[in-house]
This record gives sequence, structure tokens and C-alpha cells, in this order.
Amino acid sequence: VTAENALIPTSTLTFVEKSEKCKKIADSFVVTNESLENNDFMMSEIMNFVGTNIPNIRETQIYSGDGSATQLNGLTNIAKAFAKPTGQTAITSPDEYDVLKTAVLQVLLGNTTLGTDKIGFSANAIFVNPVDFANLTNIRTTDGVHKYPELLNANPTIVGIPVIISTRITAGSCLVGDFS
Repeated sequence: VTAENALIPTSTLTFVEKSEKCKKIADSFVVTNESLENNDFMMSEIMNFVGTNIPNIRETQIYSGDGSATQLNGLTNIAKAFAKPTGQTAITSPDEYDVLKTAVLQVLLGNTTLGTDKIGFSANAIFVNPVDFANLTNIRTTDGVHKYPELLNANPTIVGIPVIISTRITAGSCLVGDFS
């Protein structure tokens, strides 16, 4: 808020230039002349294969491409390593749920230590391995009650953020971020 006729404060923006070259994702396979004789069937098979395989290749590249000349620079190469933010109170005997909540906090703080001058992001997805998800849903209180019932819903969440189960995630790791 600024008083009438007072100088208006000035904000400073700093940009970090980043770029990623576009790369073509393609696939090929051999089709014999004999196979082409049954045109309708073969066309159906080719379309089914391409419709499944190309998205699979694309998803793998987006997730874990190594950034080489023929690959995209995948999320696992550019994501920040997990670190408990400075100032967060230590949790006695943290479980996997606590770790994922802390990863959400790390994204919110912009992958930095606590600071009012840092702008973070709002995590909108948490990717976990199916085995890790099963372990999360098995966490119970000493009375045997599920500790985190929101994970048992058809659309599981952690602190309101959708949990996406993916075999692309290595067991024991996760990917949390703002993917918008």
C-alpha cells in the first residue's frame, strides 16, 4: 500500500535463460508384402501399435530422457533433489507420507530454503511407484486403523494433491511438482 502522492515501490525481475531443443519422437517397424495383403487388418494393427508405442516413448522421454543428442532432457534430470527445507521442524519417526508432504513444501518454497523473497510453485501432482503406494496405504495407527484414509479413495491425494501411480517411478523415489 502506498500513500497518496508517494513514490511507488519498484520490483526487480531476474530471468534465467533456459532452452530445450525440440526433438522428433519416432518409431518404425518392418511390414512384409504378405502382411499388406490383408490391408484392413494390418492397418488396424499398425494404428494400434503406433497409437500405443509412440505415447509410451514420449512419456519415457519426458520422464527420464538423458538429454543426449537423440533424447529429450527428462524431468528426472532437471528436478531438484529432495531436501528438508531449512526451518521445518524435524518429524520424529517420519513415514513415507511425511516425506511426500515435505516434498510438497519444498516445491512450494521454490526448492530453496525458507525465505520470504523466494517464490515457489503449487505442486499439482505427486508421482509414486505402485509398491510405494501400496506401502503408503498400509500405514496404520496402533489401533489398526488406516492412518491416511484419503489414499484409499478412487482419486487418492496427499494434502489435497493428486497422487499418480506410475511404474516409471523407481521404487523408493517420487516426483513432486507443478506440471502445469
